[in-house]
Amino acid sequence: MKSVLLGNGINIQFGDKAYSNDFIMKRIIFNARAEKYDTLFNGLISGRDIENIFKSFIDIANKARNGDYDETENSDDQEAIDDFKGRYTVPLMKYYEIMLEDWFLLIRLFFITNMDIKDQWQSAKQGFEHMILDAIYNEGMLTNVHQMMNKNVKRFFAEFNYIFSL
Repeated sequence: MKSVLLGNGINIQFGDKAYSNDFIMKRIIFNARAEKYDTLFNGLISGRDIENIFKSFIDIANKARNGDYDETENSDDQEAIDDFKGRYTVPLMKYYEIMLEDWFLLIRLFFITNMDIKDQWQSAKQGFEHMILDAIYNEGMLTNVHQMMNKNVKRFFAEFNYIFSL
């Protein structure tokens, strides 16, 4: 039995811009504006609030780049911050320049600096996970990406019994 594990690069390669980081992030904002996520936070955060949160995280990202969070006591957090700083070497200007995997670090940094609401960390993280996964799945159209693959790629994948995707 042969299996293969694929990363999201396969979606980007064959799904075109629809599965790029910036389109996924823009889709989150579009969905939020369309009030798709209003029930996600029990009506406490509106679509406009979600949009403002994502856009305001540019400030947190640039502060992380500049070393403002370097005094964290948690070694895992510090390792993530160092990795972040190594990959973002120029100031960020737009929220969609931040890669998906880095949003959770930024949320974490927000809660580290706002300890008075730290009890909401898990709920916020789950809400962000939901929005990001929803935008990645793109109303189920993600499952059609394989139709855009050429014959050689389809032939390659036909050799596997199981294909797993991140």
